[in-house]
Amino acid sequence: MMLQILLQQIEEKRTKLFWSPCATHWLDLILEDIGQLSVFYNTIAKAKRVTTFIYRHPWVLNLFRKFFKGKKLARSKITRFATTFLTLQCIVHQKNALRAMFVSEEWTTSTYASKNEGKQVLSIVLCDDRFWKSIQYCLKCVTPLVKVLRLVDGDSKPALTYIYEAMDRAKNK
Repeated sequence: MMLQILLQQIEEKRTKLFWSPCATHWLDLILEDIGQLSVFYNTIAKAKRVTTFIYRHPWVLNLFRKFFKGKKLARSKITRFATTFLTLQCIVHQKNALRAMFVSEEWTTSTYASKNEGKQVLSIVLCDDRFWKSIQYCLKCVTPLVKVLRLVDGDSKPALTYIYEAMDRAKNK
């Protein structure tokens, strides 16, 4: 409230002042809002359950690395909410390896396979076709915005006209 009053006073005194929000922060907030939509929220929650389970248990993580040949399931942070969608992208790209891991003899004979959490993750990966379809739908919706986010958050800052053009393309997609 106090900040709003201060901004109003500045605008009244400095009529030629131009204010522009940070495009990266703005896109990150859009992705956060999209992630809160129920169709995306449930998919993201299941994906987090899978990745958390894998990264929380060293034995499972080592098995994961064996099947994924050095690739990661969670992507490094670009921005807080873009990371979630980039992780979904990694999960869908590694779908076959993830499924192979959970049907392997190493997995089925492990103690993790008989634990409740392991069974839940196995069910998501192997039995929940809706999960995989939801990831595809989610990525189809947000990929254009993530591309724009990468453009504005890169090392070389593009001219504003390129950002506007990229946002128009994202809206159309």
